[in-house]
Amino acid sequence: MPEQTGSTRRQVVKAYLALAAVSILWGLTFAGIIVAMGEKGEKFPPFFLAWLRQLLPGMFVMLWCILQKQNLPSGKVFVQLIVAALLMLVSSNVLITWSLLYIPSGLVGLLFTLLPGFTLFIEVVITRTVPFRWTGLAGISLGFAGLYAIYLQHEGSMDEPNYIAGIGLTILAVLTWAAGTIYAKRLPEKLSPWLSTGIQLVITGLFLLPISYFTEDWTLVNPDTSSWIAVIFLVISDSLLAYTAFLYALRHLSGTVVSLYSYINTLIIVLVGILYFHEYAGPLTIAGTALTLGGVYLVNKAYGLSTQKPAA
Repeated sequence: MPEQTGSTRRQVVKAYLALAAVSILWGLTFAGIIVAMGEKGEKFPPFFLAWLRQLLPGMFVMLWCILQKQNLPSGKVFVQLIVAALLMLVSSNVLITWSLLYIPSGLVGLLFTLLPGFTLFIEVVITRTVPFRWTGLAGISLGFAGLYAIYLQHEGSMDEPNYIAGIGLTILAVLTWAAGTIYAKRLPEKLSPWLSTGIQLVITGLFLLPISYFTEDWTLVNPDTSSWIAVIFLVISDSLLAYTAFLYALRHLSGTVVSLYSYINTLIIVLVGILYFHEYAGPLTIAGTALTLGGVYLVNKAYGLSTQKPAA
């Protein structure tokens, strides 16, 4: 079992359980965002929804941590938390929320399967914490082949400017999340995952609130009961539980291994899109999904923390 140097077997087992929870909960997040926003953002605008589901739970978690008398991080660690929040919670989550206004959730999920490839590229080429392996390259290539098959399935929609914008936003979101995944591994292990989550959520909410205020018309916010239920779900499962579990898994597993959650997410997202939102899944989409999952298998086979080299 590939594990982080210094992690006990119990910590690694808990990390894999946390990763399993992340895979399932974040697979349902896309559906929650769509239900909360409405098809065109008529219930909650994208930026409004983003700050709402980050700031409120973040303040609650920070208050709880303060009452538990947990020590606040030093200035250096606080800066690291700001950078991690900007890369993952601000950039990536906002871009994903925005892209869901233009393209189906299933396609967003499938594009997010680029995450292991991008993460692996950063670890091999930039941080040099894992060695190059041909099997890993083959897996990434297979994943891209799957995405090309999906592109062919949706080729008729590519002429729409908004469709291209949605794809571009999603790919940019994957890049920022991959960079954030690697950067977040620098956070000190003694820092409580709950406190880390709370601080990053508050930072994100405070960053997005003024953007929403100046770019969106709050008088048009018109949520219904289903929207509020979706917001509560996003606050509890996505912002609190899943992100905290993600940070814990990242402490004891490699960034490449942790990023493989995106493939399980894809299966859940596509399934929910077909069953709940009646999105179309043609033969090329199915074939592309199979190729992409095959690529994940090869990447997982080639890379694990057992091959990870100490960071310089």
